Amino acid sequence: MREIRLTPKELIQLTQLKLTKKWKWPAVFSTNPQGEIWPGITYGVTPIEHRVELSDLVPVLNRIKDLYLGMREEGGRIFVDFNGAYYKNQQKQEFQIVKFKLDI
Repeated sequence: MREIRLTPKELIQLTQLKLTKKWKWPAVFSTNPQGEIWPGITYGVTPIEHRVELSDLVPVLNRIKDLYLGMREEGGRIFVDFNGAYYKNQQKQEFQIVKFKLDI
């Protein structure tokens, strides 16, 4: 499993990008094969007109997205908590994409 070093500030920045409180996760994002990434705001497919592009706002998010797309070219949801980032398969099983190591 890959590890990403990040500062507490970067972790807080990730959680501040969350636009909805629908999930138990501190932050949820969606990405597509083209590398676009936006906050998760719906339970299904987010209509294009509701997507707010986040690439380059928080560099650690781009690293997470790139690792995820290396595992799942089709993209999908990325769930973030204070330990790392995850995705879920069709059966709703969680798989960790990266583990976070805080630089304090």
